[in-house]
Amino acid sequence: MTIYQPPSYLHDYLASGRRKTIFVKKNAKTLQRIDFESVSYLAADGAYTDVHFRDGTRCTLDMGICLAIKEFHRNDLLQIHRSFAVPFHAIQSVRCGELVLINGRELPIGRVYRSGLQEALVG
Repeated sequence: MTIYQPPSYLHDYLASGRRKTIFVKKNAKTLQRIDFESVSYLAADGAYTDVHFRDGTRCTLDMGICLAIKEFHRNDLLQIHRSFAVPFHAIQSVRCGELVLINGRELPIGRVYRSGLQEALVG
């Protein structure tokens, strides 16, 4: 049995974070088209992940948050808590222990993720 491996140039393109529209696996039979610029944040819900959009809608993916982050193939999607991940374009500010999104929503920052967040934002 041969497993398909995409060409390296395709992997580099996917990982570069340049695509605005992406397809992620919603469940075993469905690929969901998502405009990444409209994503506000990802929230873990047990074995599922809810993708929350700026317009207040959401889409549920049939996978945990760690796998969902990998499915997005984005280098600008950052996990900030064991239950939350945010794209850089959605971040308004960072306060002590929490992150404020452009839409005003406040999300907690896990202790384990604080230094990685600071390094990703400031350098």
